[in-house]
Amino acid sequence: MAGDEPGRLVPSLVGGIVVGLVTVVNALAYAGLIYRGPLAPGLLVGLSALLAGAAVSAVAIALLAEYPGLVAAPLASTAVVYALIPAALGDRVGMADPLMAAQQVAVVSGVVSLAAGAIYWLLGRFRIGGLARFLPYPVVGGYNAGIGWLFVLAGVALGTDLHPHGMGWEALAAPAVLPKLAACLGTGIAMTGLSRRSKHWAIVPGGVIAAVLGFHAVRIAAGVSLGAARHAGWLLGPFPPGRIFSPLDWRALASIGWPAAGAVGPIALTILLVGATTAIMMLSGLEVELHRGINTNAELRATGIATAGAGLFGGIVASPSLASTTLAHGMGARGRMAGVLVALCCAAVLLAGTGVLNVIPRFAIGALLVFNGLDRLIDRVWLDRRRLPPLEWAALLLVLLTVAWAGLLDGVAMGLGLTLVIFIWDYRAVSVIRLAASGAAHRSSVMRPPAEEAILRRDGAAIRLLRLQAYLFFLNATSVLDAMPERGTRLLVVDFRAVSGLDSSAGMTVRRMHQIARERGYAVMITGLSDALRAQFARLGLAVTSPPGVPEAATEDQALQYGENEVLAAAGVAGPGGSASLAGLFEATIGQAVPAARLAPYLKHARLARGEVLIRQGDPSDTMSVITAGRVAVRLEIGQGPPVPLATAGAGVVMGEIGFYTGVPRTATVLAETDTEVESLSQADIARMERDDPELASLFHRLMTCLLADKLAATSRQMSQSGT
Repeated sequence: MAGDEPGRLVPSLVGGIVVGLVTVVNALAYAGLIYRGPLAPGLLVGLSALLAGAAVSAVAIALLAEYPGLVAAPLASTAVVYALIPAALGDRVGMADPLMAAQQVAVVSGVVSLAAGAIYWLLGRFRIGGLARFLPYPVVGGYNAGIGWLFVLAGVALGTDLHPHGMGWEALAAPAVLPKLAACLGTGIAMTGLSRRSKHWAIVPGGVIAAVLGFHAVRIAAGVSLGAARHAGWLLGPFPPGRIFSPLDWRALASIGWPAAGAVGPIALTILLVGATTAIMMLSGLEVELHRGINTNAELRATGIATAGAGLFGGIVASPSLASTTLAHGMGARGRMAGVLVALCCAAVLLAGTGVLNVIPRFAIGALLVFNGLDRLIDRVWLDRRRLPPLEWAALLLVLLTVAWAGLLDGVAMGLGLTLVIFIWDYRAVSVIRLAASGAAHRSSVMRPPAEEAILRRDGAAIRLLRLQAYLFFLNATSVLDAMPERGTRLLVVDFRAVSGLDSSAGMTVRRMHQIARERGYAVMITGLSDALRAQFARLGLAVTSPPGVPEAATEDQALQYGENEVLAAAGVAGPGGSASLAGLFEATIGQAVPAARLAPYLKHARLARGEVLIRQGDPSDTMSVITAGRVAVRLEIGQGPPVPLATAGAGVVMGEIGFYTGVPRTATVLAETDTEVESLSQADIARMERDDPELASLFHRLMTCLLADKLAATSRQMSQSGT
């Protein structure tokens, strides 16, 4: 069998049989949990459904799981929820005939399991199984603790032969009940304590076997017959002779009627949620225990098929089990054989007969439920108080108390509500301001000549940039108002590119933002609006720019260009256009005039038509150029895709100087956006200048050093502003 090596045959046999026996004992406990009280005479129907479902699910996971070492088991967390089905059906089941009532409960349970299996398969098919991981841990932990508490109550009810609603202090202290209570709690607590000291596989089944043998030893020593012990409520049964397995009678569904769907609906939804969450948590835990990745969606599809197969026999939700898988692995069973052997153990008990069931004391099975409950409570309440922050531990306790006080369904509602509250409270702490920067350091993509760069370094702080992120709502949107600049600003650019949406309260914040800007005397340009956000702005009547006359800009870069042009215009610098020369750069940058005639022998002049390439990406860096008129665009070529625009540059900007000095090939393409004129120097021209006019060459290298230093400083300022 795949995953089973010949050398592991014996460990696989031993591990599979041991896990199979544990599964049988657990199935008996879950059957006693669901088919109790008035349904107790129909316990065999429930046990048949649970064992057959466990067998089918074990085979399904063994054969269909992507990882060959997974072992399935019915989920204890859902067993508690299935136990609510008889009460939900109420008088729709014929309690006058407990066997028929048990068949009706088994059929309804099977329908719920079939639906759950289909949902789990779909979750895995559409790769959304990981959604259950988004539930906050305090909610999941509190819910698991609540299930633990219900397990303890159910174990006590089963062990004492009392109805859960009749377990008052007086009833538990009655002389006929108190010994059963002590035996049940004592055995459960002992099993819990031993399992905490050692994780040996034999503790739980050994505890149940010891309880059974110990009871009968005391009974025989006291001279009490089996009949008397059964009459006193100590033993399960009596069961009719014969095999345990009985086919599920689907005709029982017709006797319930469609109104039952409304009563069972909330329980079914709870089973869907609890089962999916538990299964995914199991798979996550197995990743840690097995030290390997688990394909959650693939295994969830297998879980769906396994659960649907169990539903055909009236079984409950089953999934790969953390406890069963790690137990099998610990004994050396690493392949698919272990799961098949678990199924064979369940089938063997189904066919062996009821004789052994008639001698099992109730408190032994009740103690198993108590053990399961205490184990969960210790992990989730006692140990988590050290692992979790105080507020999260308090949330866990709140869910637990809701389950204990009001019931499982109310606990689910509390958990879901608390999930929403925790999300909103935590989300409000996520800053919606991703970047707050000054226009002096955070610049547009326009490359400008040194004189303009100096003005923008000096006056660029009049431009302010806010980049927003996440979802804006009433608890976090007001932080935008706190970040708005005071007077002295010329333009505020607010970029919404990383904003996923906003509520109406955040819309009021945007409106107030424009009002504050008008009061403080500066303009606002909102950029980066998606189509959905733009439509939302229109519905809420929100302005994109203010005051009137300020143009709209689709991108942050366009808005920054507008602001820079406004700052330059205020400083008396003409807008884009004009002309420049290499000779002019000397005086503007290093303060030393160089006659154009002195440079002329080394310069080459060229005119580029619109679209003509000045520098091509990948070519040797053997020349550098000064834009003397017109405008160029810098683009990055990536494979076969469209080029990525990086920057634009006008008159007075040097192009290609970095590669010219470092010798690396061209890293981008530069082409003319308009009719453009350039002055260029080659490596040979510089070598000739160094030979014929060393003083001019020295001035030239000094000029280039200053320009390169300015570019490096500008890049560092922008990276610092961006938090890079």
